[in-house]
Amino acid sequence: MAGDLFDPDIVETIRVHLEENEVPGVAGTQDGDGATLVCATSPRVTKDIRTAANSKWLEVQEYAGAARKFTNEVGSWGGVRFVRTNRMRLRNAGAVVTQTALAAATVAGQGAAQTVDTVYSVGQSNSTRYISVDSSAGFAVGQYVTIHDGTLGAAVLETDGTQETRRVISIDTGKLVLDKPLLKPHAVDDYVTNALDVHASVFMGGPGVVYGVAERPHPIMPPKYDDLMIVNRYGWRGFMKFQMFRPEFFEVVYSAGSTD
Repeated sequence: MAGDLFDPDIVETIRVHLEENEVPGVAGTQDGDGATLVCATSPRVTKDIRTAANSKWLEVQEYAGAARKFTNEVGSWGGVRFVRTNRMRLRNAGAVVTQTALAAATVAGQGAAQTVDTVYSVGQSNSTRYISVDSSAGFAVGQYVTIHDGTLGAAVLETDGTQETRRVISIDTGKLVLDKPLLKPHAVDDYVTNALDVHASVFMGGPGVVYGVAERPHPIMPPKYDDLMIVNRYGWRGFMKFQMFRPEFFEVVYSAGSTD
């Protein structure tokens, strides 16, 4: 539900869970170091925690002199240090608010307004500057909508590699004008959805992730290809990935976010 905002009191509970399971900290991993637990979450969740009633939030400037600051660290609550990233915001992944379908197939480059926010000129001059929908009722300027594969169902799925999310700039009968052009084609009857955003908060002890190397990086230096033989090219190839090996070192909370 839209009112299911992040409850700051759950931070204390998760910290107890991790400490009872003897999860080491991200920074201090030895006994006596004092476990440093980190939460990666969205800007909206950090705002909701800051402004909560009887907030115990500490801005990072209040303790940064006593501890090394993590990249994008913004503050702490209940001894857990918070790192902010917009990648933790899953747009339109929650309960559907307004939904329609494409009345006509789209092509790459379609949909963007000629001028966005009275400043930006986007898209190609000969592109179609809107997408056609079965109904524009219920949508509003400023909303973010996701265009996604209609054959996969009415919900926006993380596994849908065709989905694209855009901001609505203007609305006409049966037409939505977007802030950026579409980068992929979409079929007629694909869904156009505005839904609740889902915010993920990932609480981490550590170390719980390993960087696995199946093939070490190999530098590649192809031959020069230009007429004057002055253009040098360099590259590398390797097979590597991050892999979780201690899932008990993590806890995840999903919540809604304020919309002001």
